[in-house]
Amino acid sequence: MNHRSTALLTAAFSALGMLASGTACAGQELDLRAGFGYDSNAFDLNQTIGERAGTYAQLDAAFLAEGIASTGWTKAAEVGASAQMFESGMSDGDEEKYFVRVRGNSNEKRDEHGWEWSLQAQMHDMTYVSRFTGVVATDGLGNEISDRFDNLKGDFQAAWHFPGGKFGRISVEGTAAYKNYLTDYEELGLQRLDYAEYGIGPGYDIGGRGRNLRIGLDYSQRQYRDRRVSDAAGNPVAGTDLEYKSYGIDARFRQKLTRKSVLELTGGYDMREDNGVGFSDRTRWNAGIEWSYRPDSDTRLAVDFEWRSRVFDQQVVGDPTINDETPDKRGYQFHVRYTRPFPGLKTRGYKLLAEASSESYDNSRDVRYSYDRQNAFVGIRKIF
Repeated sequence: MNHRSTALLTAAFSALGMLASGTACAGQELDLRAGFGYDSNAFDLNQTIGERAGTYAQLDAAFLAEGIASTGWTKAAEVGASAQMFESGMSDGDEEKYFVRVRGNSNEKRDEHGWEWSLQAQMHDMTYVSRFTGVVATDGLGNEISDRFDNLKGDFQAAWHFPGGKFGRISVEGTAAYKNYLTDYEELGLQRLDYAEYGIGPGYDIGGRGRNLRIGLDYSQRQYRDRRVSDAAGNPVAGTDLEYKSYGIDARFRQKLTRKSVLELTGGYDMREDNGVGFSDRTRWNAGIEWSYRPDSDTRLAVDFEWRSRVFDQQVVGDPTINDETPDKRGYQFHVRYTRPFPGLKTRGYKLLAEASSESYDNSRDVRYSYDRQNAFVGIRKIF
């Protein structure tokens, strides 16, 4: 966290507050959330290192403007900011996020060609805490690299939907993204993590509102800027740039059980290969289930469980935490979310938020990346 990001956060919330005066118009909405929580292991540390726990305050704000163009397209723009602020002894866990998003949808009928697109920019500010020490991360010589993961990311998504019939509907979807890490620490000998990524794949959708199945295939390629390919000994090769190729499939099945409850099943599988000797090759899969209950428009209970596995094919050389992901992660997470009108308040529009989650990634091959984590949060939400 730094003065630059704190000033941005203050400015973002101030701008959103001024925009609230215009929310009386149709198609505009200001969504504010605030509350307190407890995190038992904010940095995903192994028990041998020592978990760091603490209470935090959470603030979220988003302003949405949406309308229908003369051509029949839905057009929308959204700006938002969020902050998570821990108690003084856990200030390294503070995070800030900002985003700006615009999107469009052709609102076509099912038997017509249709298009949709979205363009988004987001910034993430955090302090990098080492998984191996539990304190602010350093390089091999002891120099702090606390801003290693602060980043600005822009991404574009577009989809072309073909006319559908009783046998379902096919679409072609494409993505493009660029991620820029704000501090590269090149003077300390660390490789840059900035990259550009492109992806494309077909999707198949069948069913209606009561029962729906969607299957998607994906091919993507990521090109790093000045991050090197490793040789067989794990050393960077001068003059090369690291590239990834990924192939994957994902599926989602949604079944309306009753008028008020819905069951959803999800799953996915993908493989990644690098353009070197395979130190970045990995396999990843996930499977999940969610049940939601909505007795009325203002009340919702959702319970979900997901199992995830991510395994690198080869042992990563050196400290992988100075890159952009840990090598091995296998386990589950469980999440409960509940919203309802705030009890005791006669003013309409206020909602009570309550969430609880549990993560257990104790099945990793490398004990250094095993951890457990619990989180609880309660807050209030108001939409103007």
